[in-house]
Amino acid sequence: METSIGPRAARDGRSVHRAGFELYWKWISRHRARAGRRCVSRELKELIFRMVAENSTWGAPRIHGELKMLGLDISERTVLRWMRKAPRNPEPAKLWKAFLNNHREAIAAMDFFTVPTLTFGVLYCFFGVSHDRRRILHCNATRHPTSAWITQQLREAFPDDSASRYLIFDRAANFNEEVVSTIKSFGIEPRRTSFRSPGQNGVAERFVGSCRRTCSITSSSSTNGISSVSSPSCTSTLLMRSRLGRALTNAWKSCFSATPMRGSSPRAFC
Repeated sequence: METSIGPRAARDGRSVHRAGFELYWKWISRHRARAGRRCVSRELKELIFRMVAENSTWGAPRIHGELKMLGLDISERTVLRWMRKAPRNPEPAKLWKAFLNNHREAIAAMDFFTVPTLTFGVLYCFFGVSHDRRRILHCNATRHPTSAWITQQLREAFPDDSASRYLIFDRAANFNEEVVSTIKSFGIEPRRTSFRSPGQNGVAERFVGSCRRTCSITSSSSTNGISSVSSPSCTSTLLMRSRLGRALTNAWKSCFSATPMRGSSPRAFC
């Protein structure tokens, strides 16, 4: 005699099977060996953070070696990963911000940015900017930004007794000891920014951003393969000069200054 299973019994059978399936895999997962990277304990994280705070010159290899000598099993890559997450001391940032706010009228900054040319070359654009009114003090462009060339630009940027008290610049290789000694000879106190900290020279970086966003910097080739830079669309672009000569440069500057930007001087930027 054949027996049939009703719908209710079938539903009950499926629910029992589903519950048993879930319990089985929970039991398997509980007793299975854990795969993947081991978690770093909270105590080890705090020890890495403490080493970073107390020894600012130590890198990941040194801290990894110290942890190995303490008998702690951890890879150098993991140490580097947690070093990047270490809390930073906020005091230096507060001191730098207070310095910028308190001496704004006496601070100037200088920096470079690059402009590609149609002949696949690169022009290095130098500029100096004052912090008080964000006024461009001097600007020029060259293919070879040597320290001697930068020294000459500083002489043109700070003629006579118009030098600022402080000059902020980054740690580029062409800002070497010769440039620093020239800055000190003008009675200016040089202030370098920290490593990989463009935000400390924010006024200069904002000017570079304004040039790239709102000004169409175009490069054209002239005779003898000499490239010049022009920007007819916005007066906040740098008054850059090339090897075509001082007379052509002054004429181009006078034409450029004839149409000042609305609400500001011709040498101010957006």
